[in-house]
Amino acid sequence: MKAYLIIHQYEQLFDDSCMKGINCSPQQAINTGDHPPLATNPRRISSINRQIINDEVKKMSNNRIIIPSTSPWASPVVIVKKHDGSPRFYIAYRKLNSLTQKDIYPLPRIDDVIERLNGSYIFSKIDLRSGYFQVPLINEERNKTAFITHDGLWHFKRLPQGVKNFPSVFQRLMNKTLGSLRWDACVAYLDDIVIYSRSFNQHLIGVRHNISAAGCSPNDGNVRAISQFPVKLPKSSKAEYLQRY
Repeated sequence: MKAYLIIHQYEQLFDDSCMKGINCSPQQAINTGDHPPLATNPRRISSINRQIINDEVKKMSNNRIIIPSTSPWASPVVIVKKHDGSPRFYIAYRKLNSLTQKDIYPLPRIDDVIERLNGSYIFSKIDLRSGYFQVPLINEERNKTAFITHDGLWHFKRLPQGVKNFPSVFQRLMNKTLGSLRWDACVAYLDDIVIYSRSFNQHLIGVRHNISAAGCSPNDGNVRAISQFPVKLPKSSKAEYLQRY
């Protein structure tokens, strides 16, 4: 019941009716130096795949993830199969990636993650919906994400999948956002976050931290309860007391 009440209290955070994106500064990821733009022609596709592409472009356009483009760059769209056999819209950024300087920011080692979870009994898993699409891309690099279809040219306003450095860029942003909670109360691997605790009550405290692009902070109610705790201390001692939290 306690867990249900928390989810109900913050139900607006689980609204997936649109992809609003997060409030963070635009990210830089595609350093191609002075290389001139590369462009390819649209690939020939079946009528079925043409409709899949049209539907995906319409959805991303309605969510303001992409806009019509006049970019000199262009990567082709292909339809690939997922593990379950269903079709997936995919942009082949292979040529763009070959020109892009690598960002070496690391992703967490899986064995380190498993070791950190050892000894915990309560877990909550958060999977950010369309994680990359929540992160804005700097204006100067948006043209490089352009993709060409049978019906036009578009480029992204947010991070698309398939571009070389976006995993490192996204992980860096996640680490900054989670701040001191990382490796203490939670771990993040790209858009997957696991919150772990040794007890249920401790877990409820952990899941109620406020997380934003500026970092993480305790829930306002928790802070108020501590700051208004009925204890008489000199100002210097009170400051020291509050620092414990």
